Amino acid sequence: MKTPETSIRLDTDLTDRETGENSMDLISSFDSKPDLKMPIKHGVFLWGSNRLAEWVHPDEQALAEEIVPGYRVFRREPCLGQLDRDDGYARLWYGQQSFRAKPIVWLEVEPEGFAVGDRVEVKSEYGKRQPGLATIVEMKWNRYEKRIEYSLRGNDLTLERIYHADELRSAVELNDSAGPELAD
Repeated sequence: MKTPETSIRLDTDLTDRETGENSMDLISSFDSKPDLKMPIKHGVFLWGSNRLAEWVHPDEQALAEEIVPGYRVFRREPCLGQLDRDDGYARLWYGQQSFRAKPIVWLEVEPEGFAVGDRVEVKSEYGKRQPGLATIVEMKWNRYEKRIEYSLRGNDLTLERIYHADELRSAVELNDSAGPELAD
């Protein structure tokens, strides 16, 4: 695995507001060695690099340049093709968008069981929130609260409010009896 020779442009504020510590210790590089099983991981690219073109598969560089860096939470999984795995690529997903990339420095985050495109129910919490069904359209990392924030779309409108995982649950189709129970 080759290490980038030029420096990576980091986000200017990596300091935790509460502790004052630099959060560089949270940063990891995903490893896509073709001979090892690659567990599915989630992470966010808070910074970019002038070497992004070398890390991203040539066929998917335009998409990667549009969505990296930022606060989007990506899911990393092994590529299906053996040739891509042999070349050291992993597939990074954000909803239905994906691109192949070699190991890139990112901030790994703990998944909460949701993904862009998932149908969810907003919990009412005994009348505290307006309940309803919606689709997750954005999943972004809040580096100050150290949690994922969800933007939802329901009834063809993007909801103004940002939601957190504890306010949502997976929705099931009305005729799907194999889905999870819906209880408050």
